[in-house]
Amino acid sequence: FFIACVARRKMANGSVALSLDWTRQRKSRFLGRQSFDLSRATVKMKDTIQNNKYVELKYKVVDEKTGTVLVGVDFPIGYIHGANDILAPAIMEELEGKIVGEVISVPFDGDQIYGPRDESLVYTDSIGNVPEEYRELGATILTENEKGEQRSFIVTRVDDKTLTVDGNNPLSGRKVVFNLDVLTIRDATAEEIDAGGPINVEPE
Repeated sequence: FFIACVARRKMANGSVALSLDWTRQRKSRFLGRQSFDLSRATVKMKDTIQNNKYVELKYKVVDEKTGTVLVGVDFPIGYIHGANDILAPAIMEELEGKIVGEVISVPFDGDQIYGPRDESLVYTDSIGNVPEEYRELGATILTENEKGEQRSFIVTRVDDKTLTVDGNNPLSGRKVVFNLDVLTIRDATAEEIDAGGPINVEPE
């Protein structure tokens, strides 16, 4: 369906004739439809997060109650979606179908993954009993009990006389929000899929 335009043409005898300019309208409408289809095609070609896609993202974990940033990853971390998921399943599920540039926020209950806090895993000792390399906040101490079971403890408090360590996961007992920024999406190579993660390529 085309709408004709009325064209005014001056004749040789000076009179003005009116005619319908079908050709101009037909060409214009056709070009407009081509442009629209190409625009839709561009949207369809954008990569989305799905299995066997290489994804890079940054994220922050924020305490829902206080707004304190508990974990901040400011450099891109890469993984193969569906092969070596690096975060909790509920969070990876929220990433499905997302595109580059999207920023998503996912509420998360730390108790669902790490369990409630266990205060019996908090120990305070004389600082003189602790090797100097561990006498700083955030230091991680790997321990092993008589059964050979290992657990990591984090130094949470240091003063002149004592040092306190906590064997709970930092997210235990907290309601947090994961803020994720999608930076890169592409097809993973066969080598990356076989390895279950990104492969560092040495420069030539």
